[in-house]
Amino acid sequence: MTNPRFYLLEMSLKIPIILGTARVGRRSEKVARYMLGVAKEYGLNTYLIDVKDFIIGYTDDKLSTEAAKRYKELMRDIDGLIIVTPEYSHGFPGELKILMDTIYKEYYRRPLGIVAVSSGRGGARAVDSIRTIAIDLGFVPIKQALYFAPVDEILSDDSRLVREEFRSSIDRFMRELIWFAETLRYGRLNIKE
Repeated sequence: MTNPRFYLLEMSLKIPIILGTARVGRRSEKVARYMLGVAKEYGLNTYLIDVKDFIIGYTDDKLSTEAAKRYKELMRDIDGLIIVTPEYSHGFPGELKILMDTIYKEYYRRPLGIVAVSSGRGGARAVDSIRTIAIDLGFVPIKQALYFAPVDEILSDDSRLVREEFRSSIDRFMRELIWFAETLRYGRLNIKE
């Protein structure tokens, strides 16, 4: 019999990144691109999902729109998810909430890492709001969150890390997300309900 742990290590973890705002001039885009590079450094099967490409206008949990169907396909068989979001008015963007509410079973027992972006010192309320909703959707939000705040003091306009000491927080975030992704994948594949 094949050792399940060895089998899991042979399979690349599929963990996409959602850029959670469609706002013009969004600062979150450079953070999402940076995190995409980090995820690839960690050997993840990853890609960027830009919410502006999935503006649905209403919660389409019946998958009646092409955008909702495309989103469901991109989320098929994921092992986890990273959401990069700004904090707007003590919360997170409505277009991200609508997109998140489109599907459910694809999220079940998958870890969620949240990356907050702010031009000031914000982000905590967006992270807390997403965590609460994520649990109801079936995600397992990880404890470690990242706060790119103020974003321009951490990343350059071309998505290069300006404050090298921030890398240790990024690495803790990635290690925790990967640990949960491997552990929950093992559970989904090997433990009967």
